[in-house]
Amino acid sequence: MGSDDDSSQKVIEDRANPFTPFEKSLLFELINSKKNVIESKESDYGSHRSRRKAWADIALKFQSTNGASYRTEAQLKRFWSNCKVRAKKKVTMFVMLQQTLNNFPENDTSYLLGCPS
Repeated sequence: MGSDDDSSQKVIEDRANPFTPFEKSLLFELINSKKNVIESKESDYGSHRSRRKAWADIALKFQSTNGASYRTEAQLKRFWSNCKVRAKKKVTMFVMLQQTLNNFPENDTSYLLGCPS
């Protein structure tokens, strides 16, 4: 039993600190400056090499900025990927809510019949 507790504690200790608002802002600014390369859908070798170089540049600039914690290139990429996934989920939920509200009849009060007054 003790080894399970030790391994779960190790996972928690290995986890990096959350990104601060300053770090998020810095990363978004750095990514925005190279967004056309990073978000390119091209899949040839030159484009792939350009993306790798762009991420290496972003990581170097991030790491050399005062006030930013040390983050590896992989951590920065993962954070950016997670941000995009969360943003897409929010947009999807917003669109679904809008569609639901648009399909809701304005003058239909039948949904109130089962509710106590």
